[in-house]
Amino acid sequence: MKSYLLDICNIDYMEIDDFEYFILISRSFTPNETGLFLGDIDLSSFVPLIDRRNNEPVLYDEKHDITIDRLIYLRIVSYLRKMHGIKPKIERAANKTTHDILIRLDRERIEKQKKQPYKSYLKEYISAMMRYPGFKYKKDELKQCGYYEFMDTVMGSQIYVSSTALLKGAYSGMIDTSKINKKEFNWMRSQGDES
Repeated sequence: MKSYLLDICNIDYMEIDDFEYFILISRSFTPNETGLFLGDIDLSSFVPLIDRRNNEPVLYDEKHDITIDRLIYLRIVSYLRKMHGIKPKIERAANKTTHDILIRLDRERIEKQKKQPYKSYLKEYISAMMRYPGFKYKKDELKQCGYYEFMDTVMGSQIYVSSTALLKGAYSGMIDTSKINKKEFNWMRSQGDES
C-alpha cells in the first residue's frame, strides 16, 4: 500500500510500521469483512490510543473492554499469514530513485487490479479439494469444516502431493536427489518447514 499511504495519507511507507498501518486502516473494516476471522469483534468501533504504561499505540474498544496492542496484532497477523501461506514481503528503498519506482509500480498494480473482475480463490480451493482423493468432506458436509482446518488441509495436500511425486521420482531413478532438501520428502511436515 505504498502509493495509498503517500497519495491519501501523505505518509512515506518506510516511515510507518505494520502495526501503525493496521491502526490507520482498521476502522475501515466492517464486521461483514472480518467476521470470518474475528467473529463479532467490530474493528471499526476501536479507537486508537496511547497506552500510558509504555507510551505505545493501541486500539481500544470501550464497549467490550478489548485492547489490541502490538503483541496481539502480531498474533492475529501471524495466524492469518500461516492460514493463507503468506510470507511478508518487506521492501526498503536504498535511494530516492528506487523509492519512487516502487511507489510507481504500486500505483500501476492498483490500477491493473481495478480492471480485473473479482476472483474468489476460495472457490478454486474448494473445487480442487473436492477432486483431491484425500479430502474427507463431501460437498454437503463442507460447511462443517472450519476455515482454518480447510486451509490447513489445502496446504497439507500440496505438501503431500509434491512429497509423493519426489519419492516416486527418487525411487524410479528419474531425479537427482542430491540437490533436493531432504525435508521435501517428508509429507508430514508443516507448511512452515519448506526451507
